[in-house]
Amino acid sequence: MGTGIRTDYKNYVVIQFMNDSIVSYGIQPDSISNSLALSLWNDSTFKSKLNYTRNSSGDYIFEGVYKKDSIRFVSVKANFNHYPLIKESGKVHWVWW
Repeated sequence: MGTGIRTDYKNYVVIQFMNDSIVSYGIQPDSISNSLALSLWNDSTFKSKLNYTRNSSGDYIFEGVYKKDSIRFVSVKANFNHYPLIKESGKVHWVWW
């Protein structure tokens, strides 16, 4: 099992939870208050707000309320130099083992 956060498009995030479920959220970032407002496209009643800070290592720390539960997590940026890649003719092929 693993967790992860992926942003593919502006104002859109995909979160993989510890039970391996994956949920897509709309996000409204607010750089003044250092917060993210989460919303679901298929549930207008769902609202969640996460405040964030950055630690000395450059990692983001998120805290807030999600579905009536207090949550806190640290997001570490993936270093793509540590992933096995084979580059051919400008194309990238992932190698899994």
